[in-house]
This record gives sequence, structure tokens and C-alpha cells, in this order.
Amino acid sequence: MRQFQKTLQWSVFTLLLAMGVILCYFCPGYKFSGVFLIAASSWIPFHRLLTIIPHRKWRRGLYMLEVVILSVFLAAMVITGITIVHSSRGTEHPEAEYLIVLGAGVNGDIPSRSLQERLDRAVAYLNSHPDAIAIVSGGQGDGENISEAQCMYQVLTNSGISSERIWMEPHATSTLENLTYSLDVIKAHTGTLPETVAIVSSEYHLHRAAMFARRLGIEAELVPAVTSALPLRLNYYLREIFAVWYYSFLGGSQHA
Repeated sequence: MRQFQKTLQWSVFTLLLAMGVILCYFCPGYKFSGVFLIAASSWIPFHRLLTIIPHRKWRRGLYMLEVVILSVFLAAMVITGITIVHSSRGTEHPEAEYLIVLGAGVNGDIPSRSLQERLDRAVAYLNSHPDAIAIVSGGQGDGENISEAQCMYQVLTNSGISSERIWMEPHATSTLENLTYSLDVIKAHTGTLPETVAIVSSEYHLHRAAMFARRLGIEAELVPAVTSALPLRLNYYLREIFAVWYYSFLGGSQHA
């Protein structure tokens, strides 16, 4: 029986490690899931090390500690995940004078799939709210010929949205900067800050965006853009759990 357990554990280790390496190096967009699987696989060697501790009482105590740590970790993941999923549904009837569209990657001068999904949702919102102003927010990163804001401006105007309804914020490099700089743009145009803004982003990202909005003293109406590829959506939900922890406990901000 012990030999079977040992074989099973090393088989699981090999499988997790192999899947993690494949996702990291051969599946663009899934790197975080790959790193997570590699980290998870490292638990197996650690667990096996406990079996060689000669003192039975110590070994039993470390086993109990291992179970407690894993239980707390998994429970925290589940609770955080539930809050992220709840926010991903968005606000039932979002109403706001200003719509902040959070940037995502640009391939050259073409929007990535995530950015295109956000823009499609923004177009739908702006068409149903003809008096709303859009603030498109995002700087220029590696592999991008233009800023995310400029790319979004072009797509929205090509989709029939009047250029007068689009204000650009082309400098932000993180979610917190997206919101901070977008509010600065609104204040520069109007002289005041709104109490409420609508935010368009990928559904998995809305919880963190709402957290930053509250930090800035703004109420957020959440407008979700659905990630069409289910595996990619699950990958980003997993990443968001750790991003929320990073912000909550270390005060950090993460890139969209």
C-alpha cells in the first residue's frame, strides 16, 4: 500500500510539473497557470521529506501542520474566488455619466482578444447610453506600436462612436493608474470629480477594479466584458485570486 501511495504521489508530481512547463513555455497567455502548477507540484517532494523524519511525534505534528496550512490556503482561495465571481456579474443596471474603459494588450496596432472584448462591451454601453462619455485608458508597452488608449480610440470611432465622446488617457501602466489618471482626465475637462463612474473590463478583473475605485473614493458601476475562451477565463480567474491578495495585504497594484 505504501509503495502504491509513493508511486501515485510521484506520478502526480510528474504530471503537474509537465503540465506547468507546457503551459509556461508553449501556451501563450497561460503562463500563470503554468507557474501555479509547477508550484503545486513542489508540494509532493516536501510531503515525501516528512516521511523520512525518524521521530514519530514530530512527524505527526508536521503532518497536522501541513494539513492546516493547505486547508487554510484552499479555503482562502475559494472565498476570494467567490467574491471575484460575484463581481464578475457586473452591476445589474449600470448608469453613469462617464465610462472608463480599462486597457489590455495591443498586438502592434491591433487590439488583443481581451481588449477587443472590452471594446465590444464599451460600444454596446455607449450606444445604449448616448450621453455617456468614454475615457479610454492605457499606455504603450512592449510590442505595441501605439498606446492602448490610441488603439481603443480608433476602434470606437470606427464603430460609430463620435470622437467628441471619447477622451484619451495614454499613460497608465496598471489598474490603479488607469483609474487615477482617468479621473484626472475627467477633472481636467469638467473641473470636478464624479461620485460614480462605470468601468468596462474583463469580467474576472472587475472585482479588483472596484477595489481600486473605492480606494480612490469613487463608486463603480461594473460593466463586464465576457472572455470568450473558457480555458483562458479560468486562467485569469486563478491569477486574479493572487492579484487580489497582493493588493489587499501588500498594497500593490497589478497590471490589467
